[in-house]
Amino acid sequence: MTSVHFIYNQSNNDTTIGNYLFNACRRVGISCGWSNKTCLPSSAGDLLIKVDDGDYDDTPYKNLYDYPTAWWFIDSHTVFDRGLDIARNFDYTFCAQYDGYCKLKERGVDAYWLPCACEPTIHTSLAKLSDRPYDIGFAGSFDNSWNKGRKDLLHNIEKEFDNVLFSETNIGQLSIVNGSCKIIINHCVNNDINMRYFEAIGSGAILITPEIKGNGYDKMEKFPSIIQYDGTVNDAIRHIKNSIDSYADYQEDVKKASEFYKENHSYNKRLSRIMKVIRENESVKNQEAG
Repeated sequence: MTSVHFIYNQSNNDTTIGNYLFNACRRVGISCGWSNKTCLPSSAGDLLIKVDDGDYDDTPYKNLYDYPTAWWFIDSHTVFDRGLDIARNFDYTFCAQYDGYCKLKERGVDAYWLPCACEPTIHTSLAKLSDRPYDIGFAGSFDNSWNKGRKDLLHNIEKEFDNVLFSETNIGQLSIVNGSCKIIINHCVNNDINMRYFEAIGSGAILITPEIKGNGYDKMEKFPSIIQYDGTVNDAIRHIKNSIDSYADYQEDVKKASEFYKENHSYNKRLSRIMKVIRENESVKNQEAG
């Protein structure tokens, strides 16, 4: 495949993954274009990829083009039916959450598990843990409408610890927070392996994250610097205190974890996975067509 067209709404705050995948495509020398759903491309191209931007889209993409179309569904843990409806209009569906992938398969969708990732050009840091000025960081949405318990968690951490850096999400702030803090505290919406999980590890921080039950977590590589808490504020604070006291013991662990995740869980790797799945399936289809 030599050309890819991406569909997602760049004015939406949920389009970071779309931008990361677009840039990964450019880095490997593939010609790529972009538009939102209101300005569709012509029929020229090798592949169309729509990345979840939080919007509903009922465009029948697979009926409009004579080349493969793919949908990367990110938020199956919050709005499954929306993503299921969109999946019906694509040749291939990739899903960031393993549980969502399984539900799609059960409903007859040609689905593949494709987790979120880290972006090595952004989620990185030259600083050792001992050189990082802040003890605890969080970069993400503070909106409590669907992040139940997040404001309470962050508020209690701020009351307990002085040296914290919390920031609303954008790419620049992600890089600053993740690279400037010894510890990144994670909060998940619904038992999900979220972007923050990969971003913190890739940035070489100690990650304190809620326990994830199933959802493919058993398939993710574990390191001592990836610490799970039971979802309560008290347990999160307990692990933070322990990690602040012993952060020097994690110096080699965070380095190994960062290097491994940036090598094996990058957006370049996710792009390669999409391409591989589609090439193999299209080859089978062509052989069967004779």
